[in-house]
Amino acid sequence: MHRRRNPRHMGAVQKPHWQLMNISSTEPNSNSTAMKCCTRCSATKPLSGFYRSTGKKDGHESHCKECSKAAGKLKYQKNKDLVNQRSSERQKQNPERHRESVRQWRERNKEKLKAKDKAWRQANPEKVRLKAHNRRAKKRSVGGVLTLGVREKLFLLQKGKCACCAAPLGEDYHLDHIVPLALGGVNADENVQLLRATCNLKKSDRHPIDYMQSKGMLL
Repeated sequence: MHRRRNPRHMGAVQKPHWQLMNISSTEPNSNSTAMKCCTRCSATKPLSGFYRSTGKKDGHESHCKECSKAAGKLKYQKNKDLVNQRSSERQKQNPERHRESVRQWRERNKEKLKAKDKAWRQANPEKVRLKAHNRRAKKRSVGGVLTLGVREKLFLLQKGKCACCAAPLGEDYHLDHIVPLALGGVNADENVQLLRATCNLKKSDRHPIDYMQSKGMLL
């Protein structure tokens, strides 16, 4: 008959890493300063640097958030086509659920999206202006789309001068629809010109011939 050995008489038992790092298995969130070692990068970080996991003794994943994100990106790149296909199928099968998921994500990342949009607008002023012109045309149910680079093209054709008064355009010039959208003009490259801000504000929604005749020019 074998006698059961007393654990006190045995050598020191190796404790799991979550105990060595002073993390409680019964109260994973009781110690806000508790540290943990990532099993991938071997870096020691606070528990806030690990995603939560109810299946783990300390309530957190064994690898840190940075390693999890890197692994996720690598997995996506290896299976990009398959992941996109499955995602598209789920969206088609559950459109309402997808819209709600997107709405919740945008709500959680509202400030982040706002900062990103602001940075993009500052880096792409030309795209922002063209987008505004095309949006106004769409609201009026007017056909046509202004192409990127049309302002630079017109600036060269007009030799940097206002199409109405021939004075230098300056830095605050406007992109104007020659025949206003309100009068049936199309939103197309051939129906736009560059005007000084003052000339464009005076012209407003008037027909180009009417405006030029009001300035004493015979057309």
